[in-house]
Amino acid sequence: AAELERTVADLEFAVERFERMFGEKPPRIAVRVFASPEEMTAFDKQALLARGLRTQMWLSDDYHRRMKADVRVSSALGAVLAQGTVPGVLAPLPGKGPHGLDLRARDEIVRVQGTRTTTLEALEEALGRLPAGAEVELVLRRNGDEIVRRFAKRDMPAIQATVARVDTTATAAARMRPLTHEVGHVFLKAWTDRCCRGVRGGVPPDDPELYGDDLLPDWLDEAVATGCEVPELQESRLTMMRRDSVDWLPFDSLFAMRHPGDASEWMKDLRRTLGSAAGQRKMIAVAMPAGELPSSSGPFYAESMAVGLFLVERGGPHAIPTLARALAGGERIEQALPRIRGVPAEVADLERAVRDWIRSG
Repeated sequence: AAELERTVADLEFAVERFERMFGEKPPRIAVRVFASPEEMTAFDKQALLARGLRTQMWLSDDYHRRMKADVRVSSALGAVLAQGTVPGVLAPLPGKGPHGLDLRARDEIVRVQGTRTTTLEALEEALGRLPAGAEVELVLRRNGDEIVRRFAKRDMPAIQATVARVDTTATAAARMRPLTHEVGHVFLKAWTDRCCRGVRGGVPPDDPELYGDDLLPDWLDEAVATGCEVPELQESRLTMMRRDSVDWLPFDSLFAMRHPGDASEWMKDLRRTLGSAAGQRKMIAVAMPAGELPSSSGPFYAESMAVGLFLVERGGPHAIPTLARALAGGERIEQALPRIRGVPAEVADLERAVRDWIRSG
């Protein structure tokens, strides 16, 4: 009951933020909260989409709490592991594991070199004692059966990893309600379905390999999503942009670019993996090699958000929908800006005004 109340509060907050940006309540969407990634993967949201209902899928706070206890990446095994009664595989990392290991989600790691491993620390110590090139014998429990895997240990660089939809560091109350951000994306897609249907030619199916909305530029997609975030998170993004060390993205680049992460080969591979089961999204671990996500990602989010907030403050609640309709209709940003009263009509002037607005606090 408490989690349901929190989820409802999150959604009410996102609705309020969207209404402030668009001057109207967001279209009706469905939000489904699941107890496990397996339940989420099995859910067919395309059936709801066929009825014109966009869906945001989310893992429960209870799942977040359970995963919070101990989740870490193993470079030696090429997998994200979680502590259960014994170390278990939360998800293998595609292309990262040693040849011949073939780990699968929910495998339990029972023994290494004949020694029982009951904790992640014991597993890491056992693997760490072995030199590169040594043959490793791993005993796994899979679906109740024990199987043996042998492979040569490799020297692997450290892998920075996050686990999709799993918060491993914060309580539900302290995680800045990221659900509101994701719901903002879905609100925008549903709004575009309704308001730009003539351009779109009907409601398309969700494409797991496609970032954001196919009719709108990525920066505007993120402007709306970050615009649905709580003020504390928005302020942290603005604070980052006020630092002298931050490299600003020129607005002509910001308005033309794809999402920085989406442009990387790593992200392309990830999206193909996410869409590998008949177009359904899977819950998998995200392994991000160091330096793979471009440094422009932080400014991309922050500047997109700042432009959105600035447009609403100076141009009112019709600024973003006016801009969205124009861009969805094929206009360039240079053509669309003069349609918005109260904001600079030139990209260069808008950039100066937004930067001054950010610095002024």
